[in-house]
Amino acid sequence: MRTIRFIIHLTICISLIWALNRTWGKVPPLGKFLNPFEGFWQNAAYKNTHSNILEEIKLKGLKGDAKVLIDENQVPHIFTDNDYDLYFLQAYFTAKDRLWQMDFQTMASAGRLSEILGQDSLILQYDRGQRRKGMCYAAELATEAFMDHEATREMLQAYTDGANAYIENLPHRNFPIEYKILDYRPEPWTPLKSALLLKYMAQNLCASNADLENTNALVKLGKKKFDLLFPLMESGQRPIVDQPNSWGEALPQQALAAQNTTIDFPLDPGPNPLNGSNNWAVHGSKTKSGKPILCNDPHLGLNLPSIWYAMQLHSPNVNVMGASLPGAPGIIIGMNEKIAWGVTNAQRDLVDWYKIHFLDDLRNRYDLNGKVETVTNRIETIKIKNAPAFIDTVKYTVFGPVYYDQAYRSNSPYTGYAYHWIAHEKSNEVLAFHQINRAENYTAFKQAISHYDAPAQNFAYADIDNNIAMHIQGKFPIRRDEAGRFLREGNHLNNLWEGYIPANQQIYEHNPKKGFIYSANQHPVDETYPYVVAAKRFEYYRNRIIFERLNANDEWTVEDMKKLQNDNFNLQAAESLPHWLGFVDTLPLPRLHRYAYKQLSQWDYENNADTEAPTFYATWWKTLDRMLYEDFDQSEAPMMRPTAYTTIKLLKDPTHQLKFGSKRMTGTELLNLAFVEAMNTLAQEQIKGTDLHWAKFKNTSLRHLARIAPFGAKANIAGNAGSINAASADHGPSWRMIIELSAEGNQMWYTYPGGTSGNPGSPYYNNQTTGWVKGAYLKSPFFSTAPSSSSDQQLLINIQAKN
Repeated sequence: MRTIRFIIHLTICISLIWALNRTWGKVPPLGKFLNPFEGFWQNAAYKNTHSNILEEIKLKGLKGDAKVLIDENQVPHIFTDNDYDLYFLQAYFTAKDRLWQMDFQTMASAGRLSEILGQDSLILQYDRGQRRKGMCYAAELATEAFMDHEATREMLQAYTDGANAYIENLPHRNFPIEYKILDYRPEPWTPLKSALLLKYMAQNLCASNADLENTNALVKLGKKKFDLLFPLMESGQRPIVDQPNSWGEALPQQALAAQNTTIDFPLDPGPNPLNGSNNWAVHGSKTKSGKPILCNDPHLGLNLPSIWYAMQLHSPNVNVMGASLPGAPGIIIGMNEKIAWGVTNAQRDLVDWYKIHFLDDLRNRYDLNGKVETVTNRIETIKIKNAPAFIDTVKYTVFGPVYYDQAYRSNSPYTGYAYHWIAHEKSNEVLAFHQINRAENYTAFKQAISHYDAPAQNFAYADIDNNIAMHIQGKFPIRRDEAGRFLREGNHLNNLWEGYIPANQQIYEHNPKKGFIYSANQHPVDETYPYVVAAKRFEYYRNRIIFERLNANDEWTVEDMKKLQNDNFNLQAAESLPHWLGFVDTLPLPRLHRYAYKQLSQWDYENNADTEAPTFYATWWKTLDRMLYEDFDQSEAPMMRPTAYTTIKLLKDPTHQLKFGSKRMTGTELLNLAFVEAMNTLAQEQIKGTDLHWAKFKNTSLRHLARIAPFGAKANIAGNAGSINAASADHGPSWRMIIELSAEGNQMWYTYPGGTSGNPGSPYYNNQTTGWVKGAYLKSPFFSTAPSSSSDQQLLINIQAKN
């Protein structure tokens, strides 16, 4: 009997141990997770970002001794006597703060989320889309380019060694908490992972389905109406560079025919249309101090951990400070002792789609130039946690990988849609930033960015000699007419890209007479430019506000620039609302509607946090936009909507007939109907207890990368997507930076949502968000030599090379 009881108790004990140490659905292994010595408790104990670092440590793999100063905001300032150690320690300290983020983002880029998140149809679909987009293929080519060049090979190898030095010595108790929740462990870092990170950024900024959506719109609307709703460039706009008749003649091109087939299956989402940025630089002749000032605020997803990681890198060959991307070596946005630079997305169309005509049931052969061409099959094995792997076969053609076919989204057995993307071509952006970080003048900067291909960016530049410049930099296919805007036939080599816009015809300006340069994702150039410039959409409002503000002041200060970056003026409302209000009949309306009308009539068009008028306007606009384009949304053939600028221009003509459902009505009738419906919606929200003050209603959120809700945060910030302070519900200024340049020493002020640490238990995980919301800035220390001691709020770490 005792034996039986022992066996029963032993069985129960073993079963509990087994049950507590395995994943149940989305629940982590509770035994490991709750373990006081190894589980999540240790993450709380490990809360101070660098609290467990001694003032003297030894690291194996370094070539020499080094110093790292951790400043009062936990930002590392790294000082070495050689470049290998510099990038080794950059990776080491980045991994110490952001290891899980580095790992997760590169796995997302590679289409490996099912491997860690488990069996889920939406996650598997995402992973398949990444594989079909050729993300790993693009990263492999980039890695080859990195390793073919001595400087970037050594840079990537040092970064890889530094990340792995941290990973190899990381005990389970100090794993970032996300590893414990999701029950997996970090894997070794590789140069391929750095390439995957950079391709992930390219995907977020210059990959889209625009050609397919445009083709559907062209077929549905006809050429005349398509051109009305989707013009290449709207009149009255201010391009980034306005230098009429100064561009020379275009290289000869052959005509390319557009494909007018309807694409009638759902498309995977492209980059968020709110991805964008502001940057500008002002010459000393327009500043109170006589010193040039450069500003930049990239608009990206508002995530935790933050997209950016601030640091200083100092060796005998370079001294640079600014924002890095966790997982990539060097500084992406910032300054050295001579120059400063910032970037915005150029919005350029760098993708073409091709209709492939397959000749067999297995889709291994296709028609090309009237002959049979064979695809290259790339087998993609997608591992799925606690489930069998999914095997996908991606067909590669001369036009690129086939994204949509009968195996994915489409039902047509003999048709595929290939995706030709600039990021599939070999390039070495790491070399560009390696040289930018070291550039000492405008000539060196121009040479550095010549290595930069994708994603296309507007580089703002300033230096201590009072030079300012703007370069729209990237590798741009030559296109004729509108061929690049629509689906092309994939049955002839003539439809491939013919070449690229030559370097001497790239768009730029240097020390313009107006005394400043600027960009905000608007059209890059005037209409005399000899090449077709297309994008999914350009920006129409922020850029004009920036121009008017910069042009009106000749005594700019750093404090003025802080106010400008946080400017909440809504130009879209200013150009539309006075017209709209004249057509609203308020007499029969309920109380809230009349109150809203009064607030809108008195509004100064500032999207300030504590006002309600922006809520009334935004809801009216959203309702109006939905009513106008509901046919687009209901169509089986996906189409994008026209821009707000184009729509408002058409609405200003009260006689213009607008289709609404099965009826047609004037703009006057539609505006009135949309106002009533919008205010009805807000009345219901008010009954539910919704706060209609703008910041509360907008409800800006910093979402955790893995969407673990308790690790996210709220941010009651003002502004909207069309104001300079372009904060929307989940996008906005991911990094604000102001740099004043001087031979006596450059100075940087910055702020960003989040903090240095990636650990939700750390006080430095989200400590900067409050200041970011309020428009407050931190002044960064920038050292010309390694400090010999530290203050009370700083930690100086002496690092010795360990044999």
